[in-house]
Amino acid sequence: MVFLIFVKNLVLLIFAYIYVLAVIGAGIFLQKKLNKSSEFTRKTIHVLAGFVVFVVFFFDPIYAWFADIIAGSFVVLLWMAGPTGPEFMKAMFESMARTEDEEEGKIYGPFYYAISITIVTVIFTFPPGLLVPFYWIPASALSIMYLGDGIAPFIGKRFGKRTYGANKRTYVGSLAVFLLGTIGVVFTTFFAYIMTVVGLAVQIIQFNTITIIVGIRRDLIT
Repeated sequence: MVFLIFVKNLVLLIFAYIYVLAVIGAGIFLQKKLNKSSEFTRKTIHVLAGFVVFVVFFFDPIYAWFADIIAGSFVVLLWMAGPTGPEFMKAMFESMARTEDEEEGKIYGPFYYAISITIVTVIFTFPPGLLVPFYWIPASALSIMYLGDGIAPFIGKRFGKRTYGANKRTYVGSLAVFLLGTIGVVFTTFFAYIMTVVGLAVQIIQFNTITIIVGIRRDLIT
């Protein structure tokens, strides 16, 4: 039973890697094949990659630290991405680079974004099981980043007419950040609650199953 639980969490780890690599691949495809701008592909990756935080809710609490491996490895990957080097790293850089990134040779925005995810994930998943039940707190906050900050610029540029401030932010875009961020927080909190209830039920079933197996083996031995 313990081995099966480990395998299940290992499969989740592999799935999370596949998902994020697929998101990056989709961004590269949009830019290379459909001629989308790097701004469009960067925001697309920004939004879709953010959903990987939900994998923490599927890990068993004792294996939730697997998420730290995922987050940390992509921090390294983003740091290594640049205008030169292996084709995939170069393509990843081009799909997420701003003008200033192209000049400096580093995609600092996505890199710092990945660092923020890594930090809060490590805090709430290590030591194993201690703060995992409260992971909905950083997950909700991160949803504001990848939903609000990720989608709002498209809405602001498409529908925003009136601007404010030195950076020319649109009222429509700012309202979109608030609304989408709120939706993200509500959805994440509700999802975490459901997964907590389901997780407790699964743990009870696992405990009862192990107890029954141990009892049967004891009866057979005696």
